[in-house]
Amino acid sequence: MSIEDYFPKLRQSRYRITSPASIDYNCIAWAAGQQDAWWWPDSMGVGYWPAGVPREETIEAFVLAFQSLGYAVCDSDELELGFEKVAIYAIAEDVPTHAARQLNNGKWTSKLGELEDIEHTLDGLDGLEPIPKTFVVSHAAQRSGVPTALHPVPCLTTNEFWDRLLLYGSVVRILKRPSTV
Repeated sequence: MSIEDYFPKLRQSRYRITSPASIDYNCIAWAAGQQDAWWWPDSMGVGYWPAGVPREETIEAFVLAFQSLGYAVCDSDELELGFEKVAIYAIAEDVPTHAARQLNNGKWTSKLGELEDIEHTLDGLDGLEPIPKTFVVSHAAQRSGVPTALHPVPCLTTNEFWDRLLLYGSVVRILKRPSTV
């Protein structure tokens, strides 16, 4: 099966494969800018997970993982000069399934399980479920101490990836941080 068979919306968007398959890292690591570890909050502690962040497959834990890297929930998925953004995908039951990182051209990049990295539109990986409302929180608001609501906002082995692929869901959180470049 092709990538488009698993992500039908990619057929209608312009996407491209940007790297060969690799088992060294997954989508969460890739979104976090890492290529040397498999990020996942497994209870056995096999995958890397930031210290102090609960090892649980919840939106809150994934948001906290990215917040540990300086990200804050924000209000837009639009390209914003001077900021890096990540998107967290989840299925309707609020289970994180995937993460993508925004590129300087406004498109997004994702690692597809143990498969390739691709450049795509944000909705190109949406599953077959209805799209939930997107919630975002600005970095400035977090720094100012303004409280922000954390509403429900993913990386798997190849078999788990393909088994859950059509349940990838949709983007439920966008986070940003000042650009490090």
